[in-house]
Amino acid sequence: MAQVDSLYIGKYKHTYGITGSLKQEFLSLNYQEDKKEFNFEPNRPLNIGLAFSWKNSSLSYSHGFSGMRDKEKGKSSTVDFQYHLVGKKFLVDFYFQQYKGFYRFDGDTKTYLSYDDLRINMYGGKFTYVFNSDKFSIGAANNKNSIQKKSAGALLIGGSSFLSVIKNTPELLEGIQGHDRRGFSFGPTIGYAYNWVLWRKFLVSPSFSVGINGIFDENLQTKSTVFYVNGQIASTLNLAYQGEEWGIGIRSALSAMYLDKVEGYTTELSNKSFSLFVTKRFSMKKDPKILQYDLIDLLNPSTY
Repeated sequence: MAQVDSLYIGKYKHTYGITGSLKQEFLSLNYQEDKKEFNFEPNRPLNIGLAFSWKNSSLSYSHGFSGMRDKEKGKSSTVDFQYHLVGKKFLVDFYFQQYKGFYRFDGDTKTYLSYDDLRINMYGGKFTYVFNSDKFSIGAANNKNSIQKKSAGALLIGGSSFLSVIKNTPELLEGIQGHDRRGFSFGPTIGYAYNWVLWRKFLVSPSFSVGINGIFDENLQTKSTVFYVNGQIASTLNLAYQGEEWGIGIRSALSAMYLDKVEGYTTELSNKSFSLFVTKRFSMKKDPKILQYDLIDLLNPSTY
């Protein structure tokens, strides 16, 4: 904390936190041309989650109850593991996502059409460096490990790399034909984030970034590979109450990667999430040895 401006960034008096949440997050595929749009989403129920946080790290578990699914939207099976490391000057995000079974809403018939064999996998991560970290706290807007006391913003520069696989794509009469693909993308990103403090305890934290990807795209049917350049975008919005004992808030996030066009349709892979959370902070009389360090400490030998 000696490396930050104490007029802008504060520290919670409690080291630990327990967070309960309601979360909806999923991976989707979208084809769009002018006014025509085909959006494929998984039938993934609302997740109820519990997380334990300490220092810069947290462990969480969430579970979606099958009874909360809409049966009209078909069946989906998902494996969605995400790990987010929040440091003072950087963010690291890892994704391991395997989805099978999607649906789309047909505006003409007003019904849900299910595609049980459609598979979408994404593996990879992002790294973001945060400028002005002595006054802007990226942790206040993400894992809530510090307090933003005065409003401040920061430039964000980073990069990402992903492997994406789409199999059993549906054949639609409107021009989209089966187009199974495997793509490897990499490229830089640039953005801006702002922590706006209202009435000392309330925090509004929007962020936005854009990027350029170089993509090696293999057609799994013809076995041909092409290289092209396309874009990506990401945005988040956090609204939170920064209380010493209790915290509450909502968070929404969207990230999208654009692939090559299919029969004139723009192809978009996107991650979307929305969550409502409540946090109770507390201290222990004696800190367990296993919780005295986290990954940030392991990356910084001077800690020892």
